[in-house]
Amino acid sequence: MIKIDEALLIKLAGVGAFGRGLHILEEGRVRKIESTEGSTSAIVRGNHQYDVQLRHTHRLLEGACDCPDSQGIDFCKHCVAVALALQEDQAPTKPITKKNAMSAIRRNLSRLTHEELTEEFLRIVGRDRALRIDLLQKAQFASGA
Repeated sequence: MIKIDEALLIKLAGVGAFGRGLHILEEGRVRKIESTEGSTSAIVRGNHQYDVQLRHTHRLLEGACDCPDSQGIDFCKHCVAVALALQEDQAPTKPITKKNAMSAIRRNLSRLTHEELTEEFLRIVGRDRALRIDLLQKAQFASGA
């Protein structure tokens, strides 16, 4: 089996699709993963349900998806998400340290656009009343209100 890593997936899909695929995986939208020795299939849920097929050997990783971006042959964000899920399944379990978690979070956030980062932050603020009040007070102070 080919070693699946960030560099390979970025080479296959591009930086933008890699970041979006990572986000899809983190949201838990990859479902029904089934692997054999040379292939993996999965369903990725989003606005629609997409069927993803990966073919893998020790030297090759190819992806196909029925989403409009893939056109059935290109390695899209859905293929990235499934490949990352496959990578997680193959990786030996290691304890997550605060340092490793913060590093992974930083990498993920650095891939987001300003708009995506703002939306993610506002989503978090919407769930945390104390943080929302603190940020509102800072905004009011900064605006002179």
